Amino acid sequence: MPLRSKIEFYIPFPNGVDKYENVEKWIQVVIEKFEGWFQNVSTRKEAKIIDTYTTSVVCVVWAFCTTNQLEQHFPSVDALVHDVAEHIGSDDVLVAINGSMYIIFVRH
Repeated sequence: MPLRSKIEFYIPFPNGVDKYENVEKWIQVVIEKFEGWFQNVSTRKEAKIIDTYTTSVVCVVWAFCTTNQLEQHFPSVDALVHDVAEHIGSDDVLVAINGSMYIIFVRH
């Protein structure tokens, strides 16, 4: 069966080092949910230098899936995105679907 869709969830690490453990727990939740919904779940961490003193780190949880799986589980992914953002204290998160990036603003 061809997996023609790809979904990526970019989970930001807050600047406070004490919050990394909480973010790691939520990354595991996302991985478990994605494994239940999609195939071939993978993760990667990316560090981006913002300026001389600031580095931004995100963990990307991504999976290939069928278009039907993406359509079926997207409402659950949307709810998960809002849960994660609220619990890690992020005002916005990024989700990429089939190469198109979407920013999701979360109101606390």
